[in-house]
Amino acid sequence: HLGEGHVDSIESLYALGRSLHDLEENVDALAVYEWTYRLQRRAYGPGHVYALRTACNVARIHRTCGNGAAALEACDATIKVGRESLGESHPFVLDMVAMRGMVLHELGHTEEASKVLGDVVRWTRDVSGSNNPVFEDHLAKCLGGPCLLAEGKPGAAAA
Repeated sequence: HLGEGHVDSIESLYALGRSLHDLEENVDALAVYEWTYRLQRRAYGPGHVYALRTACNVARIHRTCGNGAAALEACDATIKVGRESLGESHPFVLDMVAMRGMVLHELGHTEEASKVLGDVVRWTRDVSGSNNPVFEDHLAKCLGGPCLLAEGKPGAAAA
């Protein structure tokens, strides 16, 4: 018996959560992810990429289940730790900021959502040095309309 704090046990537990998530067994997946996240924070530290990966999935499950307040709280906590440990432009951080914007949109905070998602598009352009049409198209589909940026201004419809 390796014990629940052993790296192999933690990764097996994450794999179980991921399988439940894929099967849309969201209540069970959430419980397993939360348990995994507690173990990962203890074993690796809260800012480790594995712990942040699991925290991202906790937020995704909350969002899928329609619990916007919990999703927003999970996003905010993960963004804070991710920025401190990985930096502003790390993919996990950008993913969580984008999810935060989508949750804000779903909760009816469209102006704040527009600003947040516009910032993500700009950060993505700054990091890559070019537009990311796949990412921008994804945002447009998630929001049911054109991209939030035109001329670099959050909230403006794309031309």
